[in-house]
Amino acid sequence: MTENTAIATANRPGRVKLGTVGEPHHGIELRIDETTGEILTRHPGTFAGYWKNPEATARTIRCDGWLHTGDVGEWVDDTYVKITDRMKDIIITAGGKNVAPSEIENALKASPYIKEAIVIGDARPYLTA
Repeated sequence: MTENTAIATANRPGRVKLGTVGEPHHGIELRIDETTGEILTRHPGTFAGYWKNPEATARTIRCDGWLHTGDVGEWVDDTYVKITDRMKDIIITAGGKNVAPSEIENALKASPYIKEAIVIGDARPYLTA
């Protein structure tokens, strides 16, 4: 993302982990919010803010300096980062479970009989595709 000056992680030669965006670069602080699963970064290269839009800047970079990427992710092998979805796309079922629909949609689209798939289930007791 450009707000992150386009790079925070990478798979390095000899240290590639398929299915991940790699490991954080030296000097990049990266954490995954325990409550939301959102990927947060903090480093000197983070953008200064949106032009003439302090409200959007405050939503993206919090006062503690953490950049909220809008991506949901998880750690793989404690050092690699995997992006699972976008925050805005997460489905919260009636039972309160957070579901990343893209994983299910992509699994369905792996079939030669399915070209497109969409998962719905926000505030419902079950998911439907």
